[in-house]
This record gives sequence, C-alpha cells and structure tokens, in this order.
Amino acid sequence: MKYCIIIIMLSVLYGQAFAQQNEEVSIGLYVPVAVKELNASHLTRIESRLMSILSDNGVSSTCACNGIVLYPVVNLYDQSVIEAGVQNLTSVSIQFSIYVKHIEQGTLFGACSIDLQGSGANKDKAVNMAISAIKPDDAKWKDFIGRVRKEINNYYASACSRIIADAKLHSKTGDYDKAFALLSSIPPGISCYDNARNTILEVYRSYMDKTCKAQLIKVKGLISSNEYRRAISEAILIDPYATCFKEAETMIQRVSKDIDKDDMKLWNLYLEERKRGYELDKARIDAVKEIGKAYWESRRRDLNYNILIK
Repeated sequence: MKYCIIIIMLSVLYGQAFAQQNEEVSIGLYVPVAVKELNASHLTRIESRLMSILSDNGVSSTCACNGIVLYPVVNLYDQSVIEAGVQNLTSVSIQFSIYVKHIEQGTLFGACSIDLQGSGANKDKAVNMAISAIKPDDAKWKDFIGRVRKEINNYYASACSRIIADAKLHSKTGDYDKAFALLSSIPPGISCYDNARNTILEVYRSYMDKTCKAQLIKVKGLISSNEYRRAISEAILIDPYATCFKEAETMIQRVSKDIDKDDMKLWNLYLEERKRGYELDKARIDAVKEIGKAYWESRRRDLNYNILIK
C-alpha cells in the first residue's frame, strides 16, 4: 500500500496526469453474474439499462468509491403460453426492482419497483422484450436517484462522527486500508468533512511513522553499498511527515558529492516540493482516496448477491 500512496503523491507533485476525484456522491453498480430465470444476455441488458439510469442522472457508476451500490432484483412472477396460430407466444410478467445499499453497514438508501411485461417465441425472448421496456429517461428514475442522494447525504451527516471514530480505531489496530476507506467515503458538504480531512492526515502520519524505520534501514544499506540512485529512490518513499525523514535526509546529504548530478537534482526537487505544505497535503489526501477506492472496489467484487438482497 505504501508504494501506491507515494506513486500517486509524486504524480500530483510533479505534474503528471492524475484523475480528479468526483466530488458528487458516487453509487457503484452491482449486477450479479447469475440469477435464477435470467441468462447472461439478460443480465448484460439490465446492466446497460442501469448504467444509463445512473449516468442520465449525473451519477458515476464506475466504482463503489464509498461502499454504496445500486443492484437489481428481478422477480419473474408469471409465465404463460399464448396460442397464436402457427407459433405460440410465451408471455412473462416481471417485477423489476432496484435498491441502493451500503455493502458493509447494510443501510438501505432507497428502493424502486416497476412491473414489466414481454412476449416472444420463447421465454428468453419474452424476457428480453420486457427488459427493453425499462426506459432510463423515465421521470420515475430521476425522482428515485434524487431521493437516494438526499438519503446518502443525511446518512453521512448523522453518522459522520461515528465513522471518524471507527476509522481511528481501525488505524490503531493497524488496519489502515479500512481506516482510509471510511474517512475517504465522507463527501464534501457534510459538516464534519474538514474534521475527516484532518483525520486522514493524522492517520496517514501514523501509518508513515510505522513504516518509516524499515524504509530507513533500506536507505542505509544501499548507501553502504554505494547504490546511491536506489538509495534516493527509497528515501523518496519516506514521507516528510514521518519522524525519521530528517535522518534519511542527513544520510543522503553526507554522500551528496558521490551521487550523480541528475539523481541529486531529483532529490533536491523532492525537498523543494515538501515545502509546499498545501500541495503535499492535497497529494496525501488524493492518495488516500485511491486506497479507499481500491478497498471498496475489492468489497464489491467479493459481494455475495444472495446475502446482499436479504
């Protein structure tokens, strides 16, 4: 995790491309790989419809960046065969529901259902026809997403202090991924957002202090074997927040005359950048958001649909 944090920080500080975080509430889309009565083609069509519903209403569905997902529940409650001359038709009636829920807390932010009918030469074609009746631009979905947004914001407004306290507890037990995931899930505009931001930096500092000594030993060993370029690469991985950074800086300075000029230029640039406190803090927070995003994405991948819908 540490290497991921530093790489993201350096990309921000040295002007490389870095995707800006979407400050809107995000809702990750979750469509199971298998559902009774539906085949893979049906699920692909449903996923496409749901992605359109979210995007048409200004919601990013590319990741479950805060542990909140939208998922479908499809209930085929009636199926009949209609005699229609040369070829019989199969008719289906479906209740199509979508839910928005937090995948760890189990908090339900909203649900919406519609009835669908379809017919075709067989059941699969009838289901396809029913799914095609889901219209992403329907005002029902716009109203639903609007209500869900409000519920999510209300949730964070009321639970914010608890989330921060929980994150601090996880950091004390060494579960920094979970701590970062909790803190980075709190959206801007919530009253305790600034407190969450400051806690991110506090937890980040704690993490860096715990990993600092091991990194310092690597730097010292590389300098002893005259591998100065690698020593600088390892020293840059020690965040200026860490208590042992000053010692690493002193080590590099002692052998600066023996280090390649280009390598020293990189090191001096890093030292210069660390003076820009606001930019460094922003880089740290952006890096932590990426760690949180990865945590929630892994939780979405591991979801059990049958447990989720209970």
